[in-house]
Amino acid sequence: MLFWGLLIVGIILAAVGGYGVFMRQTLGVVDWIWGLYVVAYVFFGLAAAGSELVAAVNKVFKVDERLSKYSRYIVYGALATLLPSFVAILTDLGALQNFMWIFLGFNPTSRIAWMGILYTLLALGLLAELVLEMWGRSHGTGFLSFVIALGLLAIFTYTNLGAIFGASYGIPAWTGVMSAFWFPVAGLAVGISVQAPILAISDKIRHGRVRPELVELVTTRHIWWATFAMLINGFLLLWYTTQAYYNPPVNFMLNEMTSGVLSPLFWTGLVLGFVIPLVLGLYAAFRRSFALSMVTFVLYALGIALSITVFVAGGQLARIWMDAVLTSKFAEAPKLVDEFLSSMASEWQILAFNFGFWFILLALGIKLLALEKGEKPRRLFIFR
Repeated sequence: MLFWGLLIVGIILAAVGGYGVFMRQTLGVVDWIWGLYVVAYVFFGLAAAGSELVAAVNKVFKVDERLSKYSRYIVYGALATLLPSFVAILTDLGALQNFMWIFLGFNPTSRIAWMGILYTLLALGLLAELVLEMWGRSHGTGFLSFVIALGLLAIFTYTNLGAIFGASYGIPAWTGVMSAFWFPVAGLAVGISVQAPILAISDKIRHGRVRPELVELVTTRHIWWATFAMLINGFLLLWYTTQAYYNPPVNFMLNEMTSGVLSPLFWTGLVLGFVIPLVLGLYAAFRRSFALSMVTFVLYALGIALSITVFVAGGQLARIWMDAVLTSKFAEAPKLVDEFLSSMASEWQILAFNFGFWFILLALGIKLLALEKGEKPRRLFIFR
């Protein structure tokens, strides 16, 4: 039931969102804003890199042997989470062939170019790690060195995403060193929050139930890790907002977040994606409640997604109002704001497609691939 439900919902979302994405490509639409396409590839990229980093640290330092039992599921879950990011990147470029110029005309000073390189290397690395584990070659110094390199690659992916925003001088509210710290912490929080439900779904699909050892792992490890990461995430965002007192662009953005057009998203993310799950998470951790832990993970991921959306949109709206103040052209600002919000809202199809594609990959991969520890592939080297 869970397999078919996940697959059917995924197909519906992918079909609805895919039509909009296809039409955007057909019409050659390229917006002037950084909108939901950016939010999509940032969210899925952070979630994938965060999940892989947790797995890499566990393999290197042997934090919890129980996690090793689910190593293949974690690696495949990270790969399935990363792949939808490429759809957002490719379509946001306006034409699919534009992606090849990241490699053919690589500019080492371009952080956007590095993003394409790092995402591609991370995807290939996850695929290689998964195949090596399936083929029983996940041991020895060579494999451990490969895992360390892949973990470092995940960290580079985080920091590069932070640098893309932190070095965007055209959007002053983003500029600064805070992004380089916030993105890794947000990535870890969402990576852990996505990893635990994927493992639970895997157990339900493959075994018809969530096995006791996974319940214990989630309620004694994942919930504490995710809650700690969210606490640090909240501290960094609080520190970022204190810049508003000294930094006018950040002040413009903070006004848009707390009392402007973005306030519904901001307050929803703060209450539903941080305060409530933080309370639930601590309660679930002390009571070792698996059900509450799952609810907490979903809300944590929602909080990170909304915070990314508000951050991406807020910086650009702050730029519009700041320009209006500097040029005394206040009459044009509301029109630009409306145009920005309309353009961003029109990109909702990419979110539908990405989540649909993600659900399809998870359902099929969990069902068809040899992901159990010790399970040997019987068909085409990787299938059960």
